[in-house]
Amino acid sequence: MKIRYLGTAAAEGFPAIFCECEACRRAARLGGKDIRTRSSLLVDDCLLVDLGPDLYLQKLRDKLELGKLKAVLFTHSHADHLDLTGLAMRDTEAYCHTGREEPLHVYGNSRVLERIRSGMQFEFGTAEIPSVKAHLVHAGDRILQAPLTACALPATHDPREECLLYLLMDDADAVLVANDTGAVAPEFFRMLKEGLQGRKLTKVSVDCNFGTEDHGPCGHMSIVQNRQFRAQLLENGAANQNTRYWVTHFSHNCGLDHAALCAKFEAEGFSVAYDGLEI
Repeated sequence: MKIRYLGTAAAEGFPAIFCECEACRRAARLGGKDIRTRSSLLVDDCLLVDLGPDLYLQKLRDKLELGKLKAVLFTHSHADHLDLTGLAMRDTEAYCHTGREEPLHVYGNSRVLERIRSGMQFEFGTAEIPSVKAHLVHAGDRILQAPLTACALPATHDPREECLLYLLMDDADAVLVANDTGAVAPEFFRMLKEGLQGRKLTKVSVDCNFGTEDHGPCGHMSIVQNRQFRAQLLENGAANQNTRYWVTHFSHNCGLDHAALCAKFEAEGFSVAYDGLEI
């Protein structure tokens, strides 16, 4: 499975849009891997996990052919993960000419679908358009077809909606995409085990919004929760010693540049994702 990190920042970006803190000034000065756009993953050039407000920039930067996209898995409805303007550009009547009649299939919770329908109504005067087909997803649901399958899992993020994580599998890999979550509930491990069907995770991409700053129980993680999560995956038989881990979704509030994050995390067996990284 080919995975490209299109963005690795939290909602405000890193450096943040209006911020003048030292971490943001340093990131702007350093450039390169310290410039982080809003979080999104591209899988096998045909599947997005979240479509954020920086997708157009990411397309230009990485020379992406997004007309090949077949599906988008939305984790939740927050604007840094669900950009309605970008999604509306998939309309084949006015904005998009791919020569392919198959719609873009999008999957998300009830609030995601509500926002999509509202956005389409505002843009086109109708809640549904032929070129975007929305599907309601709940934790535990299996979606997509082989060779790349997906299973939705429960996240701990915004209590106002059913936030989701995704297990992605093909013949070679079983990848857990765990952005925007704090410490997960026990049912997460039950559903993960059911989704894996006896396999082990080969790769884990996990939220690390706070870096080394532990903020306790909340809708994001730090290195403290990352360690605990890895231990729980091992204890529950979902991972083994060959499972590899990447941390992502960094806020400028963590205060660390890319080199400092690498120095602290790689010593503990976590790789630090950056925009454009392909694994």
